[in-house]
Amino acid sequence: MHNKKVENATKAEDLELILGAFNLNNDNEPGRITLTPSEVKFHELWNASSERYSHDIAVLTLKTEVKFTNYVKKICMYREDEYSYDGEGTVVGWSPEDDSPTADVLPMSNFTQTKLNEDCYRAFSLLAWRAWAESFCAGLAPGGCFDGTNSAGFFSKLGQAYHFRGFSSFSVRSSRGCHKNTIYTDVASYSNYLGVPKRSEVP
Repeated sequence: MHNKKVENATKAEDLELILGAFNLNNDNEPGRITLTPSEVKFHELWNASSERYSHDIAVLTLKTEVKFTNYVKKICMYREDEYSYDGEGTVVGWSPEDDSPTADVLPMSNFTQTKLNEDCYRAFSLLAWRAWAESFCAGLAPGGCFDGTNSAGFFSKLGQAYHFRGFSSFSVRSSRGCHKNTIYTDVASYSNYLGVPKRSEVP
């Protein structure tokens, strides 16, 4: 979970977790589940007062068990010992409705690709300042535009399944209002922190 989204919350009860939603404005969607976490666990090296975003990741503990449905399913995670990646992926986030340009409520996706640090930071030196060892940079193809909000997920294909590689931590909008180059928290680098077992540990 993206820490900057919850740093102003004083306690877990101030947060709301929505699962299975398509339009965030529609409270009556079928399959929609709203839960309240019992605990928020920030990474021990996260510093909310720092201008840098190092270790921008947290874990929510829920009060009740999540029941999987046709709308709420498990997600594939990279294991630390099987990391394989070709640089391409799909970023999925929330975008505005046509009649509500300031509210990010509808999902959208776009192709994206990781970039070398020097290519990523050339246009926006601020990205280099925000990045850390367990992060990576990705950007859209020339002419692409993604106006999804922060915390958008980055998914890449491993075998026959898409795996969750990271979520956006910080980006700089272009003059068109698009997120071009974005710093992502590399979830694969936090597999131990998240409790993702190595393949050798799976029965």
